[in-house]
Amino acid sequence: MIHLTNCWIAETPSVAGTLWVAGDATKITAISWERLDGRSRTGELTWFLVGLEAYLSQKAKIFPGGLGFEGDRPIWSRDPSPYTPYTLWQKVIIAMASIPYGRTKTYGDIARELGNRSFARAVGRICASNPLPVVIPCHRVIAQRALGGYSGGLDKKRFLLGLEGLAT
Repeated sequence: MIHLTNCWIAETPSVAGTLWVAGDATKITAISWERLDGRSRTGELTWFLVGLEAYLSQKAKIFPGGLGFEGDRPIWSRDPSPYTPYTLWQKVIIAMASIPYGRTKTYGDIARELGNRSFARAVGRICASNPLPVVIPCHRVIAQRALGGYSGGLDKKRFLLGLEGLAT
């Protein structure tokens, strides 16, 4: 169980298991397949939960809001503002967030887009530490000849890719 402070926690059931969401009326700070411990209050998060539930039931392909950063940490903001990435971490997060629904890229593809094929392992590590899985779609990043990994487990990665119409 992950304990968070200064935010509200809500849970969203899915066929693949419960997703836990942390944030407030203006931003989402964490999404996890593992239970998040904190103050429960769905109302503060309704602006995001409606979109997440629509995605999980195949009624929506995008989420309300958009990517933002608080320092180096990615957030999903209700009212995003433009941001210029400075670190490799931020650049990889932005590259993941830009992969369209129903499409995939390899770790190597993202590394090449960032100008250095040898970044592929770093891309994998950043995917593994993504604090906002599903909305920053690290499940859409795969290995050259396999699925690669996923913080929620490969069963959940397969579920999300299948939800988007991709065979696994």
